[in-house]
Amino acid sequence: NITKVVEIGPAGDFSVSMPRGVILLQVIARKGTIEKDEVIGVDVSLPLDFRFRAAVDLVDSTAKSVTVNITTYSEAAVVLAEKSGGLKPENINRANSGIANILGVDFLGTKIIQSNDAVGLANATQDEKKMSILNAAVAQMASTDKMGCGVRQTYGETINCTVAKFADQFEASNW
Repeated sequence: NITKVVEIGPAGDFSVSMPRGVILLQVIARKGTIEKDEVIGVDVSLPLDFRFRAAVDLVDSTAKSVTVNITTYSEAAVVLAEKSGGLKPENINRANSGIANILGVDFLGTKIIQSNDAVGLANATQDEKKMSILNAAVAQMASTDKMGCGVRQTYGETINCTVAKFADQFEASNW
């Protein structure tokens, strides 16, 4: 296993060189890390227990560069792959393509535009607009406890529980 730590830029961007193989990317909150809560429209401090991941299989990739957006949907795909037998190429590919088929958009390759970014939204592609709406939908589920997580101590616990329960909604027969 290779671990690389990179800083995320102010726009949420980062770049990392990795060898071919199964790659697990994980966003780890540090003290002072914030995220825009799409429901209440303000920046929320992320606790140290917050995590979002994305898994990709670069074993057969011929591309020299791959764009990966780490979102609630990429975290749901990782949870689904883990529940389907672990982070093996076939499970990762099946979870990623299955969720993408259900959503109707490549969630790994499509950037999410924040709701307060008027310029970004005005210039957004249809897929970017769709991902922005889908992202806000998960935030709404978390804020209204539609997934039955109950009272949580931190924002990170609430989001992570919502995403895990959201991933439970995807059954193998659905993808």
